[in-house]
Amino acid sequence: MLFEQTRPQTHNAQEMLDKYQITELVHYERYARDYGLWDGMATCYTADATIEISWYKGPIKGFLEASKPGPDAQTDSLPAHKMHETLVWLNGNKAVAVVVTTMTGRTPVQGQTMDNLIYVRLVYSLKRVNGEWKIYSMTPVYERDTLLPVTPKDIKPVEGARDSYKNLAIVLKDLGAKTSDDLPGLDQPASVQKFLNGVQDWFEKKGVIQMTKIITVEEHFQAPFGESAPQAQPETKVDPRGPKGNLVDHYLQNFDKRLAYMDKYNIDMQVLSDAGKSPQMAPDAQAVAGCRQVNDTLAAEIKKHPTRFAGLATLPVNVPDAAAEELERAVTQLGFKGALIAGLANDHFLDEPQYFPIFEMAAKLDVPIYLHPGMVRASERKMLYHSSAYSDQIGDMISLAGWGWHMEQGVQMLHLILSGLFDKLPNLKLISGHWGEFVPNFLERLDEFTGMVDPHLDRKFSEYYRNNVYITASGMFTQPQMDLGLAEMGPNHVLWAEDFPYLRREDQVASFLEQAPIKPDVREKIGHENAEKLFKLN
Repeated sequence: MLFEQTRPQTHNAQEMLDKYQITELVHYERYARDYGLWDGMATCYTADATIEISWYKGPIKGFLEASKPGPDAQTDSLPAHKMHETLVWLNGNKAVAVVVTTMTGRTPVQGQTMDNLIYVRLVYSLKRVNGEWKIYSMTPVYERDTLLPVTPKDIKPVEGARDSYKNLAIVLKDLGAKTSDDLPGLDQPASVQKFLNGVQDWFEKKGVIQMTKIITVEEHFQAPFGESAPQAQPETKVDPRGPKGNLVDHYLQNFDKRLAYMDKYNIDMQVLSDAGKSPQMAPDAQAVAGCRQVNDTLAAEIKKHPTRFAGLATLPVNVPDAAAEELERAVTQLGFKGALIAGLANDHFLDEPQYFPIFEMAAKLDVPIYLHPGMVRASERKMLYHSSAYSDQIGDMISLAGWGWHMEQGVQMLHLILSGLFDKLPNLKLISGHWGEFVPNFLERLDEFTGMVDPHLDRKFSEYYRNNVYITASGMFTQPQMDLGLAEMGPNHVLWAEDFPYLRREDQVASFLEQAPIKPDVREKIGHENAEKLFKLN
């Protein structure tokens, strides 16, 4: 059923306000057109808006330029729009407005001054962008028109002109313009039906991008770095890459395929890191050389597409002084935006004093460190997660991506905060994926119970966490966890991430964020503004 066959309904005060704002917008757009307020008219449209009328079809920028009168134009040659009934249909962040309109213009035609009255329905498609309604397209449905001479004289018709706008064809021909023959008009009902069907398809289509930009910050790549592999990955009964491991590998190293994916799903930028089989935990000599090679490889790819990719350094964590030096090189020479550390350092938590130079360098450079989960050691998996009551596959899955490595990384964060790291480095910034690896769920309880003893800290646990830590979604696009994350962290410390290519959420990368019940300014902060500020992407 076409939208216009359903009576518009207003269910609440917000919808009433939306309809008023839309009506005001479309009326002002024509007012600005009539009176040459071109800058004001430009503000009514989205950047990618299109216009289709009798003499123009194309982007809004071209229409604005073509509409401006030349130096010799007569004042009364601009059309005047008499706008009558305005109906508005709402569908979330989209709307369709139909305005019954009479367009009037006085212009010389074949030696006579004529009044041209054109009766149309102006059909507007609109989007809500950053909380403000904007016109996405405008097309008239032509019903009939009349050409009235101010001084009567016989008018020669245009041969083959359509009945719905035959007098408009006379005017345009006299002005040297050709009128299209396939405009929607009542003389050809099928043309109107085809046009309205197109509007209906747009109106009902899911996943139309409303975000001004989307930056995802926990996205992974993998670079070969020679035959000497890093430490072997612990044997498990499941593949951490998931059921489509070959596809994951395909995306990890193929940047052309990655870009095609990003373009298809409207992802503007990925912040890339190597969190898989990286040389981070390789034997010392291999780790230093391997991490350097991985970072150089990533830097070369970023250089090819600097507006699409940014990088987080891979560090030889087992050699902390070398790791600090590599972080400095990656940031100051390669342009990286921080570093990512995956898991523990060969079963050592990073609060141990030998790792302090890494965090000290990050604070000095004012770049964040992303604390990413790593493979949980076999003895821990067996003790905590395996059971005779279920299969080893289930035991391994919950010990890894299902639960265990998230819990371990949450414990890592506890160690770092309780060690007094942020008292020593108050401007240090850490990032925690998967909505904070359980920690936000327990902030109040952590405050309560660490407050029962002397933690030798300047502030409460939650104050450090909310001030110095940023959390990301990591592809866990679920509303309850978003609600909790925003409630505990506030909108300025939440980032967007897909965990590509281990997860491929496709349309949901944009649609989940767009459809979430959050304010438009919060949506923009999560979608790109917080990342731009934290990583200095501008």
